[in-house]
Amino acid sequence: MGYLSYFLFIILSNSRFSRSILLIFMINNKITLFQFGLIQLSYYGIRFLSEFPSGVLADYIKRKYSMAIGSLLASLSGILLYSTSFLDISGYFWVFLILFSLDAMASSFLSGSDQAMLYDYLKRKGLESKYPKFLGWREAIAAISLGTTTIIGGFLASKSINLPFLWQGILFLLATLVILFFPENKSVTIKERVSRTTPLKIASEGLNVIKRIPTIQFLVLFMTTLAASTNTVTIFIQGYFNELNISTNSIGIIYGICTVLSALAAINSYHLTKLTLKTILIITTSMFFVGIICLLTEYIPLVIFGFFLIYLKLDFLEPSVYFFLNKYVKEEVRATVLSFFGTALNFVTLIMYPLYGIVGEQSGYKGMIFGMSILSIPLFIYLFIFYKKYKVGDSKTSISF
Repeated sequence: MGYLSYFLFIILSNSRFSRSILLIFMINNKITLFQFGLIQLSYYGIRFLSEFPSGVLADYIKRKYSMAIGSLLASLSGILLYSTSFLDISGYFWVFLILFSLDAMASSFLSGSDQAMLYDYLKRKGLESKYPKFLGWREAIAAISLGTTTIIGGFLASKSINLPFLWQGILFLLATLVILFFPENKSVTIKERVSRTTPLKIASEGLNVIKRIPTIQFLVLFMTTLAASTNTVTIFIQGYFNELNISTNSIGIIYGICTVLSALAAINSYHLTKLTLKTILIITTSMFFVGIICLLTEYIPLVIFGFFLIYLKLDFLEPSVYFFLNKYVKEEVRATVLSFFGTALNFVTLIMYPLYGIVGEQSGYKGMIFGMSILSIPLFIYLFIFYKKYKVGDSKTSISF
């Protein structure tokens, strides 16, 4: 029942039908690029403020309850966004700001909890060494679900631009019910935990773990840089595809194919433990900047190839990194430490998104993409400096951790 409910939840909670048409949906509702940038600013600002507290809450109670709260809020956001089709609210910036802020709160409750919960479940069964493979399959299943629903969402949008949000809301509601059946057994009961500790103590201990271990700091920084550079391209590339006269159906197919490829990358990502962190850093950095160059050519096949390169770099890395993070963090603060990655990611994105919106307004999508590469350079440079300063990964990752 554990594996079934967990992976069914992953399928349902990754059913983002609106993913390939999000920016187009906003433009159709008379939201400018600058306003879209402000909405993203609010989205990541709320996530930045709520990621760490929600991680602490997940450690304080059961993680499946945190995940249920998140999927329920996401369902509500999707259904309310669909309902805007019955109302004349085009150009009502504040309405969309509130609805996407609700989705941001939902994401903070989901972030980190499911990876921590899966690791604890496998550890109880003596299978924690298999975690990278299980997480790889988790990422693959999520990618397939995301890819399939993205393709379907493109076709749904051709009938009604709001329709993808309805289906998204329904499936997230089902996810809320499914995760409650997961057999999560914490080492102590909630009553015992309440008597022994407080959320403040959990937060303090989690921060101390991050401060003490440079390798964890590096992995958090590494994942933050990769995720931030990937997510910004994934969001804004929709408008660029549209500007290149690629139809919504085709955009859905492009995103769908990309997520299927990411599934293959995730399944095989555990092989990265055989490489040094320096090699992994060089490979992923190269994938990003080669991808940017391809995007700037405006030649559609190369643009699509560049998008694939940027998108896939994260999936190659994520399962192995989460394994190392989970392995060296105690169960009592596992979700708290993982939530710090989300906090760091949202802080970086919080700075980047408004700048991208302003650059996009002034110089178009091509100028925005060029700006992405310029703003990402200091992040990647700092990673190499940090790597050398603390001598992270001098040996194989499987040994150095």
